[in-house]
Amino acid sequence: VGIVAHSLLFRRIIQLYWPRDPEVQKLIRAKLRNGAPDTAKDPLEDKIMNCGVLILTWRFDPEAETMSKSTAELVDADFLFD
Repeated sequence: VGIVAHSLLFRRIIQLYWPRDPEVQKLIRAKLRNGAPDTAKDPLEDKIMNCGVLILTWRFDPEAETMSKSTAELVDADFLFD
């Protein structure tokens, strides 16, 4: 599924489906920084400034009937273009 939207909508989607695992959180933060140092603003609170394409990967509970914060979470993020 592809979505074209304002960066603030993407930030909210990321916040809603933020992973529970601290190691996955660290990985996604690093990827959302796209090369910026760890001292840069937390990408979970910042708007996405990159003009590239953001690819988000979710894990869904296969037993769930609907997608919600409790049945889905982000597991990876990448920018298609640097």
